[in-house]
Amino acid sequence: MNKKRISFSVLFTLFLFFIDEGYYDLTSFKSLGNWIIFIPYVAVIYLILSGMNKVCSFISGFFQDSKSH
Repeated sequence: MNKKRISFSVLFTLFLFFIDEGYYDLTSFKSLGNWIIFIPYVAVIYLILSGMNKVCSFISGFFQDSKSH
């Protein structure tokens, strides 16, 4: 796991919960239900970021290979 990517996923998800679920505070995390929803959100955002990283790496590798020919 990439530490930067997981950190960004957690922070971004906390921000989303802050503006949506928590009504501009994070006291809603006293509820177990919000933690149960928080973890899949972090996982999905992490997977999206990982996928975007793979696509960007593939595209940049494709263009670097085409320049050498």
